[in-house]
Amino acid sequence: MPKKSRVLTEKEAERFSMLFKMRREDREWIERNYNKLKKNYPGEYIAVRNQTVVGIEKRRERLIENLKKEFDDVGGITIEYMGEKPLKLLM
Repeated sequence: MPKKSRVLTEKEAERFSMLFKMRREDREWIERNYNKLKKNYPGEYIAVRNQTVVGIEKRRERLIENLKKEFDDVGGITIEYMGEKPLKLLM
């Protein structure tokens, strides 16, 4: 059964707006630095927060587990795989 929709509180809306902005900035940073990141972390998942690599793992699930142990809120962390080509975020 689907959840009922509701209107976000002002505080929730501000938080989502902030997280969206952070993730967009981090994705843009990853795109600008992709070649260097791919060279440094080939075939690995990286976690980026505030335009800084904060985690590296071969397995995405393991990276998420580690991030949850280290950070209270993982909502503003962007995870990207350093493969052959950067993935484009469609908005």
